[in-house]
Amino acid sequence: MKLFFHKDGRGNFGDDLNESLWQHYIPNLEEIDPAKSFVGIGTLLNHKLPKEKKIIFGSGYGYGRIPTVDKSWEIFAVRGPKTAEILKVDKKLAITDPAILLSDYHEDNNKKTTKIGFIPHSLSCYYGDWQKVCDSLEIELIDPCLSVEEFLSKLSKCESVICEAMHGAIAADALRIPWKPIAIYPFIFDFKWHDWTNSLNMDYIPTSISPIWHIQRHYNAKQQITYQCKKALKSIGIWSRNFSDLPEKRSNQKEVDLTTLQIKSLIENDNHYYLSADQVHHDKINQYKEVIDKFNTKYKV
Repeated sequence: MKLFFHKDGRGNFGDDLNESLWQHYIPNLEEIDPAKSFVGIGTLLNHKLPKEKKIIFGSGYGYGRIPTVDKSWEIFAVRGPKTAEILKVDKKLAITDPAILLSDYHEDNNKKTTKIGFIPHSLSCYYGDWQKVCDSLEIELIDPCLSVEEFLSKLSKCESVICEAMHGAIAADALRIPWKPIAIYPFIFDFKWHDWTNSLNMDYIPTSISPIWHIQRHYNAKQQITYQCKKALKSIGIWSRNFSDLPEKRSNQKEVDLTTLQIKSLIENDNHYYLSADQVHHDKINQYKEVIDKFNTKYKV
């Protein structure tokens, strides 16, 4: 089967986890029925799904039109109850995100040497210079663009984490590390958060943090000049469709200080950490093991 997942050129932990996790549980996946696609971890259930026959194994709905569930679908699990509801499939299929299986197969040999970890969305790491903020607060920045191994190594050393990246929170919860949700930039898609947290009998109430900007640090000389020209044209009323999408200028020190203070306040408040109940966590892992066994039996793995 072809493993179907989103591939970010900069890397993204939640998406990249597909390769290592499914390799562990279904080591010969690629040799099984090559005419089908295996749709696993990610917000993948939309109009962009492959047209051929597909196995749905814990994915969630989002980022596009609601797809039509037909005979080309074989559903073993979906991410949560909201996905099941919007697809009009049996709610019993709503287990949780498959990344919960990290606690079953990931060997955590790291000692807790870092008190607080900070996990922004991958795009947030691109838009703002969060390393400087984290350094000033003496907390560990965990960039979702790291490799799966590097990400888990940093995460495993943390006593708790603050998460804008949903799969940062999912991995933390799987490894039994308390976490707090935040929302920084407007692109955060809260449907998928509610879908996942509801699957584990939790709510999603993020703390809003002011965004910071320093996207131009990624630009080469040509891009810098192009950006400045577009800004100048826009400022004198010459409009282009592309100009409306121009990123903000670099945040000034006052704006950075405000954001830093907001995160500091969140750190100093020891209340309102999230962690799914141990029994719920245990039951969901067992449910996934059962459907993996069902899959392996059916396809003679």
